[in-house]
Amino acid sequence: MDNNFFTIVRAMPDLFLSRLRLWHGAMLIAVAAVLVYGSHLSNAFVSLDDGLLITRNPAVQEVSFRSLRHIFTTYDPELYVPLTLFSYQINDLLSGLNPFWFHLTNLVLHIANAIVVMIILIRLLPATGRPGLRIPAAIVGGLLFAIHPLHIEAVLWAAARKDVLAAFFCLSSMLLYMLFRGNDDRRLLYGSVAAFALALLSKVSVITLPLVLILIDWFRGRRLDWNAWREKIPYFLLAILFGIIALFGKTSNLESSGFSLNALLAAKSTVFYLWKLLWPTGLSVVYPQEGPVGWPEWPFPLFLASMVVLVIVAFLLRRKIPSVTFGIVFFLLMLLPSYTNFFKNGFLFFASDRYAYLPSIGLILMASFVVDSVWFRIPSIPKRMILAGLLGIVGLLGFLSYRQGFAWRDSEALYRNVLSHYPSSALAHNNLGDILMKQDRIPEAREEFKEALRIDPVMMSAHLNMGSVHRKAKEFTKAEAEYRKAIAAVDRKARLNLDELGPYYYLGELYDEMGRPDDAIAAFRRATERGPDYAEPFYNLGITLQKFGRADAAIDALGQSVALDPSYVAARYHLASLYAERGMVADAITQLEEVNRLAPHYEKADEHLAALKTLRGQR
Repeated sequence: MDNNFFTIVRAMPDLFLSRLRLWHGAMLIAVAAVLVYGSHLSNAFVSLDDGLLITRNPAVQEVSFRSLRHIFTTYDPELYVPLTLFSYQINDLLSGLNPFWFHLTNLVLHIANAIVVMIILIRLLPATGRPGLRIPAAIVGGLLFAIHPLHIEAVLWAAARKDVLAAFFCLSSMLLYMLFRGNDDRRLLYGSVAAFALALLSKVSVITLPLVLILIDWFRGRRLDWNAWREKIPYFLLAILFGIIALFGKTSNLESSGFSLNALLAAKSTVFYLWKLLWPTGLSVVYPQEGPVGWPEWPFPLFLASMVVLVIVAFLLRRKIPSVTFGIVFFLLMLLPSYTNFFKNGFLFFASDRYAYLPSIGLILMASFVVDSVWFRIPSIPKRMILAGLLGIVGLLGFLSYRQGFAWRDSEALYRNVLSHYPSSALAHNNLGDILMKQDRIPEAREEFKEALRIDPVMMSAHLNMGSVHRKAKEFTKAEAEYRKAIAAVDRKARLNLDELGPYYYLGELYDEMGRPDDAIAAFRRATERGPDYAEPFYNLGITLQKFGRADAAIDALGQSVALDPSYVAARYHLASLYAERGMVADAITQLEEVNRLAPHYEKADEHLAALKTLRGQR
């Protein structure tokens, strides 16, 4: 009897694991994710892109033919993400601009992704492991994906919806393809291709999926003949199409960086992600590249050597331990699209946590394969210790994720998190100062701007913000000096983007406040000279000219704005008012009718249009 008792005790880990089912795993993943993320769902929107994509984006605050046409025919302003923007429209339609529901949607998508990861693992594990353990090993993988601290950014940042949404459709496409290979039902293949298209409409970063499907074929023992490649033609065609679309949005960033810089930062980011997946501490909201980037600059040679070693290991183990090769190649393929994203708004960043969201599955697959392969070779007592250790690791990861979630509480917490890791980040000091200034904490804001300019004396946005501090204090001479320094920081460039026209606007507004209309007009006119291809500077010039009673010049400027961007509703609206003032009723009606077509019920367009039509009928 005693022997039977101890036999049962020794067998308990195997008995427990063998009774786990798929629905157990799904429930465990959902509960763990809610425990980790649930208390952070009330986090506020943050200044980092949430305003650009959501709170200040009129396109997501209505669902109409006009808004749908807009999101499917424009960039955001850099990425083509129409399905992501549509999901924001649905959020706004159902709950308004309440951040809780935006965060909850991200969490639901993340839980779904973790469950799909678990199911994919179940489909892959029989290639190497024991049937009795493939579900528990897959649950471990899904759980690691659900609670890993490196995924906090993708889940708790509302603007990162594109990452979790694209991942959902990408993983669904992957799973449907694997199911198709299991029973040859072509409807599953069509569903997989459709899911891939939806993933690309969410974010183009999943563009390497066709190569991942080839990798899955190889890992599952399929011969990579013409049939295997022909099957992927629809995937490759979609990838090429969306790749071309993406290039048009990324042109400015690609021009700002070269192959050498991208290669070096790619090596650094790859090693960084590998390390943070294994040791996820010291995570930051952004990772500014500090110091020079070059072949001889330490530790870049180490990063390059590590990349070479990684590729060599994957090649050498392709037959003996194919799961390692699969995991490494999966990781690199899914990370590849991020290698063009190091340069943003004039700053270099070597990494971003959300870029590791899908690539991390490669290492998680490897961990699950290891558990699946070696568990039955371990004696009973160590099994209990290992099981306890796994639970401890899960608990530790959950705690680290929960703690990292506080970095996303609000915009101030966001940038204080960055400064705790990168105290010499001029961008973080400047952005924190901007948040403090909006809260009327002017002395604190001034100190942050001073520190930003100490670190980077030619930082345009810091000069603008410091100028605004002086302007609030009615120190107009000092404000003018700061705005001119901001202009000097960009004026030497041959071509300016829209953001870089800001200093001219700030200076014009300052002159307006100082009662210097000619100087204000000159500043806004200079913006049109530096940005002749943009509608916005002509609009701003037109509004300023209209304000100072120079109607003819205002009509010319607003007309140029409309010519450059026929969908510029505000420009048409003000142009209509000028036409009406000049007695050009027919022209005013034409503009207001176009305003109503582009943006129904805009301002008082309906009222003005009705009045003008009545006036025309009386003539």
